Amino acid sequence: MPSKTSFYHKQLAVLVLRNVGWVSIVSFFALFFSVPLYLLLIEKDEAWKNSPDYYPMFEKVFDVNVFVQILVMIILPILLAVFLFRFLQSKSYSDLIHSMPMKRNYLFHYYSISGIILLILPILVNGIILRFIYSVANLEYFFPVSDIYKWVFIFSIFSIVLFTACVCIGMLTGLSVFQGVLTCLLLVLPVGFFALLCFNITMWVHGFPIDHYLDEDKLLFLSPLLAPAIIWNDDTKVYHYIAYFLLAIVFYFLGLFLYRKRKVEYISQAIVFAKLKGIFKYVFALSFVLIGSLYGEIVDAGKPAMVIGNFFGGLVGYLLAEMILEKTWRVFYRLKHFGYFAAVVILVIGISVPFVKMYEKKVPDAEAVESVSFMDDQYTFMTSESDETENIIKMMSSKENIQDVIALHKKLAMEKDAKDSDQDTTVRLEYKLKNGKSMYRDYAFNSKKYQEIIKPIYETEEFKTLNYPIFSWRSDDISNIMIGEGIRLLQKSEIIELMTVLKRDILNQSYENMKRDYWNIANIEFTLKNKNNSYYNMTINPTYTETINWLDKKGMLEKSFAVSDEVKEIQIVKSQNTGITQNMYDFEGEKIERKILEAKQKTTVKKDDIKKQLLDDASSNFKSYSLLVIYKNGTNEIAYLSAKNMPNFIKDELNK
Repeated sequence: MPSKTSFYHKQLAVLVLRNVGWVSIVSFFALFFSVPLYLLLIEKDEAWKNSPDYYPMFEKVFDVNVFVQILVMIILPILLAVFLFRFLQSKSYSDLIHSMPMKRNYLFHYYSISGIILLILPILVNGIILRFIYSVANLEYFFPVSDIYKWVFIFSIFSIVLFTACVCIGMLTGLSVFQGVLTCLLLVLPVGFFALLCFNITMWVHGFPIDHYLDEDKLLFLSPLLAPAIIWNDDTKVYHYIAYFLLAIVFYFLGLFLYRKRKVEYISQAIVFAKLKGIFKYVFALSFVLIGSLYGEIVDAGKPAMVIGNFFGGLVGYLLAEMILEKTWRVFYRLKHFGYFAAVVILVIGISVPFVKMYEKKVPDAEAVESVSFMDDQYTFMTSESDETENIIKMMSSKENIQDVIALHKKLAMEKDAKDSDQDTTVRLEYKLKNGKSMYRDYAFNSKKYQEIIKPIYETEEFKTLNYPIFSWRSDDISNIMIGEGIRLLQKSEIIELMTVLKRDILNQSYENMKRDYWNIANIEFTLKNKNNSYYNMTINPTYTETINWLDKKGMLEKSFAVSDEVKEIQIVKSQNTGITQNMYDFEGEKIERKILEAKQKTTVKKDDIKKQLLDDASSNFKSYSLLVIYKNGTNEIAYLSAKNMPNFIKDELNK
């Protein structure tokens, strides 16, 4: 009977352990000290854990010593692959391995599977230890036990992807250090290249919606090297792990294919396959072309500087690629090939110019639009950090709003060369067309210039009801409402009353009041009755008259707003005359307070009616006049007021 041969090979096993066993040991102890042992030894105060305000230090295993876990997940799989297949980059070592009576398929499978085992084993053992100490260390206060199994699974998947990727890329190069560097470059390339391409298109194409294409979740997904960002953003998306597991299989068999094609004598070459050298060179150069255009943005010298940056970026990238491939700096004689590359790039740009102009001028007909979204970055109506539905785009379908948005779009499409200093607003336009397609545009512009078009959109009931989620809630949807500091509404009758007056005030808001930055505001937080206990925040200002009257009637006004009765006096100075600047407004509140208190030319207001007027008109942003609001309880706050809203008699006193 023919004897059966075992996959296990003692000599190869010893060789593998000698070469990379230390990587597995480092991985084990790094994870052990940073996760299980750390959680076992960390101080856990029972009173703190049982407190009603308790918030766990860690919501999942990946939150524990994040930096160490990132290093283990990214660096060690790459190191393991580099040292495991070190024989491909050393002539004597390569001759030794390939002189053994073993087929290449067997060598590749043996080394790769051994590497995967050494990679997963430390993760698995630490997972077992973590599960064992789970009850002993009272870890249920931090995360459920199922999170341990999830941690082992996800950590293993991403580690295997990086390992197989590095093994695959190792078959393309004859330099160990370059294998690790090239792995990182190629894994980041899809994200980096696409992001750079979008940034460059934004610089040259008016209205290009870069934020639509650079969606964080989709962008990070393009690179397994950015795995930590994916995990810590959201570790519940199973399709991520399925996709990366399939990618690991692709890397594995592609690596096997390349290994079988690779010649033994391919040692000490940056790229061992001649046909791939050109691809590497020109992709490298093109990436530097895109990077070079950022020079124009950095120096703020306009499009001529971008073109110069493109040219020299491409030149530097091309020469660097040649130096890497030839392993010498004497590559300037090959600049003729750079000329061919530059000619092709210029030709592609020239061909694209007519298409760019068509893109910039394209505005849909009102009859072809089913609905439209108008999102202005200058004002946020209601915010939530705990509910994903906040990110759902609100689409308007009324004929009037569609026509107004299209009218604005036509004007913005023509304003291509507006100065950045004049632009104070960025708007995203999204059209849902009747043919099922979508159209997106982003524009930066001066809101005052187009106020006549924007104002009717803001003041429509449709716009307000879509942008304020309160209009979609019933009183039964709300668990409680927090107003200002310490006022919590729990009774259904009060919740209904407050929601009613708030809705009426919102519908009565003018465009000017919606856009204005008020200093005297009250924060209202709604907590919803859902599985996430989602909460929403909104602010109200002195123009919410019905809401303010309701708060006053309920005796809640003083704890919500700064009212004149609580204010002892308001000291007013001219910002410029007192040396108060925009930069100080941003960073030096105490210095501003001291300047107002020490100012010789100032006016002090103590009358309640004037104090109320000043508080209602005050702004939170830097203006011509600076105000120091001094409360009766001894605290002080800084506010600002524009010349337009300052009473004339105070102006006269300050001008004496």
